[in-house]
Amino acid sequence: MKTQIWGHRGSSGYAPENTIEAFELAFKMNSDGIELDTHMTRDGYIVVSHDENTLRCCGSDAIISGMTLAELRELKACGGFANQYPNVKIPLLSEVLELMKNNSDKYLNIELKATSWEFLEKTAEICAESGLLHRIIFSSFTRTDLIGVKTILPTAKTALLFCDDSDAINFCVKSGCFAVHPAYFWCTPQNISAAHMNGLFVHPWTVNTPEMLKKMYSAGADAVITNYPDMAVQLRNEF
Repeated sequence: MKTQIWGHRGSSGYAPENTIEAFELAFKMNSDGIELDTHMTRDGYIVVSHDENTLRCCGSDAIISGMTLAELRELKACGGFANQYPNVKIPLLSEVLELMKNNSDKYLNIELKATSWEFLEKTAEICAESGLLHRIIFSSFTRTDLIGVKTILPTAKTALLFCDDSDAINFCVKSGCFAVHPAYFWCTPQNISAAHMNGLFVHPWTVNTPEMLKKMYSAGADAVITNYPDMAVQLRNEF
């Protein structure tokens, strides 16, 4: 089976990251899935953003957890794409899930950025109500978040994010993870084989060069997370 291609924060090499526009573009580029990040507003809404601070993407120095959704929606999340995308907003997770319903064969990787129990419960509830759990993977660098999600949703697919962790496979097996999400440099053929032998899928990040994409395809990665889905698709077709 060919390696899947997931747009990192959408097609973030070409559009403002973690926006509906970036996710739609990733699907137009034939991504098999998308990856995004989640935080919670002060009034309890789950929103899609990598940074807790809105400065980098919105130009306003504020903390998402200290803002209401209405305040957050006043900001423009155009990042470095103000000319092409002048009016984009930080989306709700529920809005992305609606987009997923119109792309029925695609996968969604939700990285959990906040750590409170309320955040985990609300994120899990939104995803469960969407009817899309079979196509959703919850990932985190924080092991207790993954354990928490499995406590709330025992059937949830979870994945540990890490850079270089000798205990990663062991933890994932013991905690019932679906996959490992390592930095690409961990993904030697030997490490990928070890993960597969333990029943784990391997989805490396962030794979943005032709050389590294080809290495991941050759090594047997199950999916790659990339800012440039179009390039990844073209190279996969040629591989």
